[in-house]
Amino acid sequence: MPGIVAADAVGGALLLVAGRTLELDVTAALTAACVVGALAGTDLAGRLPQRTLGRGFALLVVAVAGYLLVSVTLLGGPPS
Repeated sequence: MPGIVAADAVGGALLLVAGRTLELDVTAALTAACVVGALAGTDLAGRLPQRTLGRGFALLVVAVAGYLLVSVTLLGGPPS
C-alpha cells in the first residue's frame, strides 16, 4: 500500500511541475471515497473469511471487465 501512495504522490507532483492543475473537487471526492472504502474494507475483512473476500473481489474484477468490454465493443468506447 505505501508503494501505491508514493506512486500517486509522485504522479501528482509531476503533473504540477509540468504546469498542469488538479481539479480539486474531483480530487477531494476521490480522496473521500478512498478513505471511506479503506475503512469499510478493513472492517469487512475482519468479519468475512478470506476465501469469501477473494471470490467477491474476483467477481468485482470480472464485472468491471465485462462492463468495459461491452462499452468498448457495443457502445463505441469507454465511459467519458
